[in-house]
Amino acid sequence: MTKNNVDFLDDEEIIEELSNPRYKGGNIGLSPDASLEDRTKYRLCKSILAYQQDNKLTSAQAAKKLAISEKKFYEIARGNVNRFSFEELLFYFEKIAPNCELGVVEKSFDNTPFISFSSPQINHKGKQLKTN
Repeated sequence: MTKNNVDFLDDEEIIEELSNPRYKGGNIGLSPDASLEDRTKYRLCKSILAYQQDNKLTSAQAAKKLAISEKKFYEIARGNVNRFSFEELLFYFEKIAPNCELGVVEKSFDNTPFISFSSPQINHKGKQLKTN
């Protein structure tokens, strides 16, 4: 689509570009018809990123806490679910939330189940809670 001599991508073109595993910038989009496994892996990635941001850690500090390279942390932060297994992401998440529990919760708008994370140390947005 062109407006004021500027080309714009339509929604399908944007989704296609952002979902491409070779996309180099920003977060990687998740397909609307992504599998439960990919949606869960994406949520784990976003929870790890939220932990880093909420605790004001640099990428290097977050990578060190997870005992991974900064490049690997960058891919997690982008939500690149194709580069990681569910087990690997869960292993990393457990390092920041060792008392975490996973549960399946029904979405209210379309009754599709999704994975919920519960931890006495990290709230539902991935933020670490104060402990005494």
